[in-house]
Amino acid sequence: MIDLASSLSRKRKNSNKTSLNSREVHKKHTSEKKKNELNRGNITSIHFHPTSKSEKRPHGKTVKKNEKFMVSKEETPVLGGYKDGKFNFERSSFYCSHLQTFICSLFTILFKTLIVKMEYLILEEKYKNLLKKSNYEKAILKKETEVLQKKIESLEYAYIEKENKISGMVEEKEKLEDDLFEVKRENMNLKEDISRLNERIVDLTDVCKTYRRMIKSRNKELQQGEVLIEENINLRNSIDEVNNEKHHLELELAKKTKVISVIKDKYKKNIARLLEKFNEKDRHIQELQNFVLHELNNLKLRVLHENENMSHNKIKNIHFFLDELIKKVEEKLTISIMQ
Repeated sequence: MIDLASSLSRKRKNSNKTSLNSREVHKKHTSEKKKNELNRGNITSIHFHPTSKSEKRPHGKTVKKNEKFMVSKEETPVLGGYKDGKFNFERSSFYCSHLQTFICSLFTILFKTLIVKMEYLILEEKYKNLLKKSNYEKAILKKETEVLQKKIESLEYAYIEKENKISGMVEEKEKLEDDLFEVKRENMNLKEDISRLNERIVDLTDVCKTYRRMIKSRNKELQQGEVLIEENINLRNSIDEVNNEKHHLELELAKKTKVISVIKDKYKKNIARLLEKFNEKDRHIQELQNFVLHELNNLKLRVLHENENMSHNKIKNIHFFLDELIKKVEEKLTISIMQ
């Protein structure tokens, strides 16, 4: 639109320049005419001196030999002047033709300028209308963008709150998982220690059995002499040492069992907390399901109460649909309770 307006303004300037140039040419032409008339001075009429019997006039008319045309000064004072009381037709036709061309050019220029002005005005009106439309659309778009920005801000705020809640729940879940993993790892280590201790106990029991066998065999031999008694004493000392080791191992085992019991208690407490949370959620879900069942039954009773005397297929279908829905909800409720 701005390019069109600039092109129209240029055209307008060019048309104004052409009109000014034509006016200047007209002024120059009139000034030259006046100068020529002043230079002529006392010349009043022009004679035709025909060479043949009939000569042609400037406009195509024939003039006979020795024929003279006399025109008074007062009738045509501007058309070229007189000489000896005779009028010059050639000069008058020259001026008339120039005047006609000048008037035609002037009319064409005026007509073109009018057309250009009309086009310029039409384009100006179109440009104004388009500007109004664009401004109106811009205002509407601004309002819509403001509304959308407000909606986006509210949605972002809600989204951030939800994300914070979810992140808190995820952190709690991760902490609980880490605790469970640590407890499992400690249990595995304790199981390995217990298995090792059991292996050592088995080995010690085997050693004790062997020693007992040896003691029995040696006792038979020691019955015969002091050598056997000394060996028996040595074996008893070794048995005492083994018993001490066994007692020490039993003490260590008791300590480990205490640690295991403490870890089990912690594990049970954590599981109890989780179960309480899940039971609360199940209770809330059960309350919601009971509320839905209650509302469905109320709706069914209302429909029955409102349509007691009416026997319509649609109402029957509604009753059937409500009964099926209540059955499905009850089935789901019973399944969840069983789980």
